[in-house]
Amino acid sequence: MILSAALAISIAQPTVVVVGDTVVAEKTAKGWRSPEKNLHRQKVSLKSWRLDSTVAGFDEEIEYDEGPPMESVHIKGIELPDKDILSVSGNPKFAPVTRISPENPEYKKIAVEYGKSRGRKAVPGIEAGFLADLDGDGRQEALLVIATDASVKKETGFCAIVLRHMSGKKVVTTTLEFNGIWGYMRGPYHGRVYGVGDFDGNGTREFIYTFEDPWGTDTKLKQFKNGKVKNLCTTAWGE
Repeated sequence: MILSAALAISIAQPTVVVVGDTVVAEKTAKGWRSPEKNLHRQKVSLKSWRLDSTVAGFDEEIEYDEGPPMESVHIKGIELPDKDILSVSGNPKFAPVTRISPENPEYKKIAVEYGKSRGRKAVPGIEAGFLADLDGDGRQEALLVIATDASVKKETGFCAIVLRHMSGKKVVTTTLEFNGIWGYMRGPYHGRVYGVGDFDGNGTREFIYTFEDPWGTDTKLKQFKNGKVKNLCTTAWGE
């Protein structure tokens, strides 16, 4: 009887990914999707993680809010102003990462070369980034946010999220996101990168980042496998 009750509790707990206090992805039998109303009042055990690999655990309840100003799915009763906190339910296996400093000369050069490759005259820098083994093959890839300063004129500025990885014997740069830093009458874009790991226990790693401007945020859960990037889930908030 006790074993059956424990099993029922285990099965009932959903697999969710949380950024700050907002639920951004849910794993179902059909795969990953944006969070929905069904998560309301679901209880979850979460493990939290930052890029410095600090881990903490807590038990909370999920709450669905219809708004206004907009619908949201979040962790009830807490407010996490630190948007860099990544939390995953269950027993995620976070992969180790190394932060890339914005002052790292090697990556500053990579940022400049990337800007030139996109035909931009303004000099960009590294806004954020990390090195990690995204696919579990023992080699590290680099996930970078490359951007010009917000003071740069909108005609030349930009923000991009790129992945640096091996293709055969060459290092290539794959663009995951790109937009003029002022978007389309939207204000400056920014990117955040959160982490990588096997979030759902299926043996394959996922990684997550956001691409945001003052009007809204796209959070994307992706997978890098066999040299290709696959989008697993996109959750958009805002206008």
